[in-house]
Amino acid sequence: MHRILVITELSQLFQSRLNITREAAAAGTDAEEKEGWGHLHNMVDELGVDGMSSDDSDGDRHVVRRKEWRSKVVEAGLMFIDEHRNTRNAYGNRLPGGRPRIRVRNSNLACISTNPPRACQPKNFYDETWFESLSNRNKTSLAPRPEMMLPTLED
Repeated sequence: MHRILVITELSQLFQSRLNITREAAAAGTDAEEKEGWGHLHNMVDELGVDGMSSDDSDGDRHVVRRKEWRSKVVEAGLMFIDEHRNTRNAYGNRLPGGRPRIRVRNSNLACISTNPPRACQPKNFYDETWFESLSNRNKTSLAPRPEMMLPTLED
């Protein structure tokens, strides 16, 4: 039961991030902004559901179980997307439904995901230090693909 709940939550997080990036790209005010959101959309799509971080629930707080293998650039992109989630309607009122969960990021080692890294990701999706610490055999088994274009983030 717990595993099904986690998969559903990860799937919802994945779909939510895809929707945020799709809507932001469509609403972009210029070609550069649209292109940046498009790159973020492609990044989320490439990560897939298995590339999303799960949470440990602590009452109202949800502590993110960080994926140690993901690069800082990918982490920053995901946080940027999460910060741009629209929680208000056209009148400034809160959207119907439950409140979005508060995801707290912690650098504590206990908050690192124990799930294996996702193979066949673009090389720049992997944390460089983490990747270099792997044996040649493990690097080969990950089969990293060529780097993918990721935007420079500005708010």
